[in-house]
Amino acid sequence: MFENLSYGVDRLNPISKGAADEYRRKAPFILERLNQSLENNEQINDLLGDNSMNLMYENHKNHLRFMQNIFLINDFELLAKTITWVYKSYYQRGFDYHYFIVEYKVCQRAVKEELSQKNAALINQLYQWLLDNHQDFISISQELKREEYEVVAKWNDSY
Repeated sequence: MFENLSYGVDRLNPISKGAADEYRRKAPFILERLNQSLENNEQINDLLGDNSMNLMYENHKNHLRFMQNIFLINDFELLAKTITWVYKSYYQRGFDYHYFIVEYKVCQRAVKEELSQKNAALINQLYQWLLDNHQDFISISQELKREEYEVVAKWNDSY
């Protein structure tokens, strides 16, 4: 399923510990820029659907935390798999797919403005990869099936 990505995670450069640490330290500033930029976006209602700004804020916070971990462990396959789940989950809640493009572009800009040039280049290659594979993430997320699990007979009375 993930072989459909425009170019694979194997072509991404690992994130150095220094870049990961700087991103973690600057995350509050990136978050502030991200929230302000989306708040002021003329398309915000179309991007969020019927969802609240609070849900968007929570997503931004979770996104930055998740990316901090990805940068520390350099597990880009985990990133790809998780992003497809995020696309599916948020789209089903009413978010427009274009929301992710706006989010990633604002993150790129904030990273460029907040981090050193060297570290920003490393981090932003991942945001560019997310942007380059946006259509593939949409396609893959639409293929994801809900897993059904059979309840063991002895638990039927409880569930």
